Amino acid sequence: MKNFFLFILLILNVQKIDSQAQFYYNKDNGVVTTVYGCALTGGTAHQLSAGWTHIVHRQNFYKNSGSYLFYNALNGTAVTTRDANQDFVTTSTTSMGIGWTHVVKIENADKILFYNSNSGLALVTDANLVTILSNSIASGWTHVVSIDTSILFYNANSGAGTVTNTSFLTISTHSMAGGWTHIIKLPSGVLFYNSISGVSTLADNINLSTLRTFTFQLGWTHIVPPESCPLLFYSSHTGQGIQMNAGFRIVNTQAMAGSWTTILGLTVL
Repeated sequence: MKNFFLFILLILNVQKIDSQAQFYYNKDNGVVTTVYGCALTGGTAHQLSAGWTHIVHRQNFYKNSGSYLFYNALNGTAVTTRDANQDFVTTSTTSMGIGWTHVVKIENADKILFYNSNSGLALVTDANLVTILSNSIASGWTHVVSIDTSILFYNANSGAGTVTNTSFLTISTHSMAGGWTHIIKLPSGVLFYNSISGVSTLADNINLSTLRTFTFQLGWTHIVPPESCPLLFYSSHTGQGIQMNAGFRIVNTQAMAGSWTTILGLTVL
């Protein structure tokens, strides 16, 4: 496990931190690349263990420091990490149990949500994976999205949506369109995207009322909202990437590496 995490220390020492970084990982072969700034190519590739199904960036970088949660849904292994003063260390290795389908950082609450869409079991932990709350909620939610300190649960098959607090108490319920493949929290609202049709909707992040509707290109597998860089749309099938500004106009088109399974947009300070 020690050797597994040496790659991040190497990445962090490549160059001084910019105001933005993008983290790319392929769970099939374990290749990872971090690119500083808003470019879609570059960086240095490193090798780590394959098989991590969920990676959560727990805290922003500050003076070359940051922390992550790596989780493998097949064997239940969870590893938290911290890098302080360029001394990258593992803070914990534990078993969180197998089968969590969603692992989500709850923004502005310093909590992490584990949810199993098959069983309906939900677990809220602090940033160090200490359990705060365990509960059985509805099964079948296909998307779980943090909206500030609230949580949106959405079922792409039925279009049902529920917003709860971190104790799973219902704040509001919604009858929405079905078929959304991506739901992304943006500074301007919540973006709903259907990769099959290209139809998209920007909704208000308080009551989920529609603000704008438009059509994007089909087939994007990842939508990544870096805070200080343009919005990234990426296809793991073709390796194509585009960046859009706040008005959803394309500002960059780039051929990227293919087959990334996790992409994180990181704010670095």
